[in-house]
Amino acid sequence: MYESGALEALGLAECRHLLRETTIGRFVFWDRTHYAVHPVRYMCEDDARILFRTENGTKVEVGDKRQDVSVEIDHIDPINGHGWSVVASGPASHVTDPYQVEHVLSELPQPWASDAGREVVCVYVDYLEGRKFQAPAFVP
Repeated sequence: MYESGALEALGLAECRHLLRETTIGRFVFWDRTHYAVHPVRYMCEDDARILFRTENGTKVEVGDKRQDVSVEIDHIDPINGHGWSVVASGPASHVTDPYQVEHVLSELPQPWASDAGREVVCVYVDYLEGRKFQAPAFVP
């Protein structure tokens, strides 16, 4: 038998802290006919901007069009059954100023791909929410 688990909203300060402490997330955007979810290595500046590098392609197009997007991060402990999830949403922007691009590229976490792109996309966070949860306990 399982007892019900707990789900609790995270405060804005804790959501911001988790965004700054984590560097891997999922970039969620509308890609012409469907929602796309791409993993990204990012950095968070001033609690209001999330930046990541990419190759020239759909993520850059989304930034050029200033589409509303989301970045989702989470941590789940499958052994102990607890975790958290944070979603940051807002308009995307393609960063084109050469000085800003070089600064961001020098500060971003090391990319997974050795031939990672040199384009930078920024998400201006205007909506932030998060939750933490504890899975139900098993009672024999």
